[in-house]
Parts: sequence; C-alpha cells; structure tokens
Amino acid sequence: MRNMTRKLLAITLGLGMILGLEACGQKEEPAAKPADTAQAAGDKSAADDPYASAREFYAGKDIKVVCPQKAGGNNDICARLVATYMKDLLGAKSVTVENMDGGSGIICYNWLVSAADKDGTVFAVGSQPATNAIVNADPACQFGAMDFNYLGTIQEDYFCISANPDGPYADLDYVLNSQAITMASTAVNDAHTYAGVAALECMGIPDAKIIGGYGSVADGALAMEQGEVNLNASGNITALKNENEMPLFILAKDRDPSLPDCPTIYEVFPEMNGECRNLLECLPRNIKLILTNQGVPEDRVRFLEYCVDQMFADPQFAEDLKNQTGLTFTGGQNAEETTAVAQNYVDHKDDYAKWPEYVNQYIVN
Repeated sequence: MRNMTRKLLAITLGLGMILGLEACGQKEEPAAKPADTAQAAGDKSAADDPYASAREFYAGKDIKVVCPQKAGGNNDICARLVATYMKDLLGAKSVTVENMDGGSGIICYNWLVSAADKDGTVFAVGSQPATNAIVNADPACQFGAMDFNYLGTIQEDYFCISANPDGPYADLDYVLNSQAITMASTAVNDAHTYAGVAALECMGIPDAKIIGGYGSVADGALAMEQGEVNLNASGNITALKNENEMPLFILAKDRDPSLPDCPTIYEVFPEMNGECRNLLECLPRNIKLILTNQGVPEDRVRFLEYCVDQMFADPQFAEDLKNQTGLTFTGGQNAEETTAVAQNYVDHKDDYAKWPEYVNQYIVN
C-alpha cells in the first residue's frame, strides 16, 4: 500500500510539472541525439572552411599536370613530385603528368590557354617561358605573361656556362684564348640560348656560335661529351649535380651558395661593355613554377594556391626535392610573389629589344 501511494504521488508531480510548463508557454525539448550533434558540428566546420566548396569539387577528381619539357629532366621530375603531393592535398582520385614539350614551352602553354579545361582540373609545372618576354615575342606564341594564374615558384636560380670536365675547355683560360667556340642550347628562343649569347658577347671570341635544339641541358652535356660542342648553356644546378659538366662561371652579380667556388661573369669580365651589362640586367632567370589557366573559378584558384603553400611548408617536400633532383629547396615563392615576377617581365619587355639581333649573330639552327 505504501509503494502504491509513492507511485501515485510521483505521477501527480510529473503531470503538474508538465502542465506548469505548458501554462508558461514552454515545452520541454527532447535531448539531442548523438547523430544530430555530429551533424551540427560538421555543418559548423564546413562553414568555417573557406575552401569547403573547392574541396568538394576536387574530391575524387582526376587531375592532369602538364609539363612543357620532355620526360626525364628536372622539370619533369618536379612535375611528378608536385603531382604526388597535390593528390593528397586536393583530395583527388588521381593526379597524372603529361609531357607536352617543344617550342621552348610554347606548345604546352598555347594548349593551356586555348584548349585546356577551365574548371581547375589542369595545371602546369615547368620552366619559365610563361613569364619570359623573349618567348612571348615569338610569332607562334598565343599567350602573354599575364595570361595565367600563378600558384607558386619551386625554384629560381641563375644560369651558368659549363664544360666537359675531361676536356680542354674545362680550363677557363683555354676557353678565353680560343679562336673558335661552339655552345649547345636547348632551343632557339629560350632563356638558355640568351644566357649563352650574353656569355659569348663577353668572351669576344672571333668565331663563336650556338647550336640550338638539343631539347634539354642533359642533351647539351651529352653533346659536349661526344665532342659535338665545346660548352653548354645550362642551369647551374644541373651543372652542379651532373658529373659530365663543370661550371665555368655563372651569369649573376653574386656567387651562388651552391657553387661557392664558381666565379660570376662580372668577376671573369670586369671590363665588359655597356651592351653586355644591359643584356645581363634583363636576362630571365631559370625558374620552375606552378600555374593554371585563366577562367578557373576563383575559389578553386585560391584552394590551389593554398595547397601549394601547404606543400612548400612540408619539410618532407624539401627532402624529396633534394633527393630526386639535387635542388636545394629554399621555401619557394607564393602566388603573389610569382605573379610579381611575371608582371616584371611585362613592365620591362622593351629591354629585350636588342636580344633578337644578338641571337641572329650566333645561333645555328
């Protein structure tokens, strides 16, 4: 009887509380389920992520990286390394590399601006022609330096002139006292060729010429080894890591930390004339950059920039780059800094006016 009385009392009190809440216009809400709580947290997280829509777009997508140089060289290796890192950062299903070499990058970059999808599923990793006013002046070129979204720069270094370490031209005095010299270059209209032109102008050798069209600096090194040419106009990092090349001097005002014993062209030719100095002042650097085409939605461009920044901040990227290419990564340049480099070429395009004249004096197709 006592237990029955307690039950009736509990029921009465419970009903009283419910009636009291309803009378005050309040109703007791049911407790949130765990699944509801998780959903609310997920919605808040998505709202706080400025890249949420871009992440959703790239999730499970097949992405293409185009490289304007042929397979096997440092640019190609860089492109494949970037593809590996960007796959995880983008959340993509795959990121594959396609080599579209030829025309000092013109073939690849023409395709990027005129035929590539503009949805953010394509970007390029390679050397500097997109920011090179020399290449932009080529009649076959369909793009200008500012016709891209620049995402970042992996490496920027100066050019050097190199020789076969086992041949007589490894002695700089021997080179400077020569009556004839032949230099290899990758193409007719790229920055390697113009670096060679500037060097030959300083040397003042009576019979001097450049053979363009070797395709890569490695091909030029092989040509030296086989006796086809005497010197190679190459990127200095390539000369440093390649046992078949010995750097003679770099085309810069200050010595490169990676080549501390290699003199600069200003040290070797302190009395160079004003024309040579002008040529060297506007000589493009050897740049490895990441870019995509215009027309890509803004949120995807910003997400690509963010992913590149995250890749550069990863110490493992620097280690992998060093192990695979010999390049010492110094932090890279972000999208804004890389865009400024391209704009600088546009702002000083008139400084290149004399270059074709000098090239025509030396180049042999």
